Amino acid sequence: MNENNENNENNENNEATRPEDRVAIIDGNVVIVGGALPLSSKEAAETAEPTIDPKEPPPKFPTTTAIILFILCAASFTTGVLYWYNSHYLPVKGTTSKLVSVVDEQPEQPEPTTPTAPTEEIEPPQGTDTGLHEEIPKQPEPPPRPYVEPMPEFAVLWAEYENEHIVARLAIAGEDFLTVQGAAAPQDWLTLADEVDLLLGLEHNMVVYAAAESAAQGILREYLDYDFFLKHPDLLFSTMYGDFDWEIFSFYVAPSDFPFAVAEHPSEDEWGDILEQFTIVSLYNTMLDVTQNDQIITIAAPTEVSPDLWYVLQARLLRQITS
Repeated sequence: MNENNENNENNENNEATRPEDRVAIIDGNVVIVGGALPLSSKEAAETAEPTIDPKEPPPKFPTTTAIILFILCAASFTTGVLYWYNSHYLPVKGTTSKLVSVVDEQPEQPEPTTPTAPTEEIEPPQGTDTGLHEEIPKQPEPPPRPYVEPMPEFAVLWAEYENEHIVARLAIAGEDFLTVQGAAAPQDWLTLADEVDLLLGLEHNMVVYAAAESAAQGILREYLDYDFFLKHPDLLFSTMYGDFDWEIFSFYVAPSDFPFAVAEHPSEDEWGDILEQFTIVSLYNTMLDVTQNDQIITIAAPTEVSPDLWYVLQARLLRQITS
């Protein structure tokens, strides 16, 4: 009796959980027309929606899974860094490393030097031309030296003395002295300064040197006597290209640093100052004026007192009187 009651309760519970079956027989087959098949208690538990107890804590994330994901991310990041480094810095076969090339291309560092105070650059005023941007014009080449037939007298002298360096003769106080240029002169000859070019015309100052203890030196020493000076106020200087008369305007004794031996053409102002010094130091007042247009000749010889002191006799070219 009790078992029947329990069976009835179970049937009632099963019928409560499934709808009423509708069965029909079609062509000898049993077909369910409506409703659903009855669910067993196991099926009902599996299909039922889960219920969440609010007091129960949420499920925890598995620790092992987190570690695995972290390792995978780290490996992926490391792989990316290595790939970027290999593509940018590691050398390819046959090439050099970019890192090495960058280091090699660095300029050499200069050695440290002691700092100096900066200097201020002075800029030229606006509108002035410094000339730095202009090219320096080339100096024109000198014209070719013309050939002038020397006087026949010198051809005879060259043959007689076997010396083609003879360029002039100086007649002073009744004595003649041969003058050479560009070569050593015998004891009693004179030497014309190398700066003098007779072919291009008479220079402002034609300097002629006499040797120590020579006959010319003795004559220059005689000019210390005023009476001797008055008796021999002029001289004759004959070159390969003509004869020229000269008037003595100064005689003095001077040290080696005095500008009596200036042979090249100085500036006009400088030459005027030098001429004034020649007349100031003269032992005698000859009353002859000397200008920058005058051509002069200087005969110099060392004194017996010291080789740094010189006898100096100077004359100007005789001026041509024109009517």
